[in-house]
Amino acid sequence: MYTSRMLSHFHEPRNVGDVEPCDGSTELSLDWVTVRMSVRISGGLVEVARFRSTTCVVAVACCSALTEMATGLPVNEARAITADDVAVVVGGIPARRMGRCKLAVEVLRRALADAAAAS
Repeated sequence: MYTSRMLSHFHEPRNVGDVEPCDGSTELSLDWVTVRMSVRISGGLVEVARFRSTTCVVAVACCSALTEMATGLPVNEARAITADDVAVVVGGIPARRMGRCKLAVEVLRRALADAAAAS
C-alpha cells in the first residue's frame, strides 16, 4: 500500500521539530490528523522548515518530503509546491489519503504567509 520512499520518510522523518526562532508558523487539522509547521526565511529563501504531526503515515511522510523540497527555495517557489509534486517525491499516495498531503502543503503555505505578514 505504501511505497518504500513514503515509508522511509515515515520511519526516518526529516526536519521534525520547531524552528527557533521562526519567522512564521501555523497549525491545521483534518479529521484526527494535526500538522504544525514553522519556517525561517533569509534573503527571500526558505532557510529552515520543520514540522510536527500526529502519527499518520501519509501526513508524516508528506511533511518530511515537503520540508526537504522547500528548504533552500525562494519563498514564491516553495509556495508553488503542490500536493501532486509531493506525491511524486514519496512515490505515490493512495487516493483516499491525498487529503493528508494537501493538508501538509496548506500548512506550509500558511506558515510562509505568516512569515510574510510578520516581516
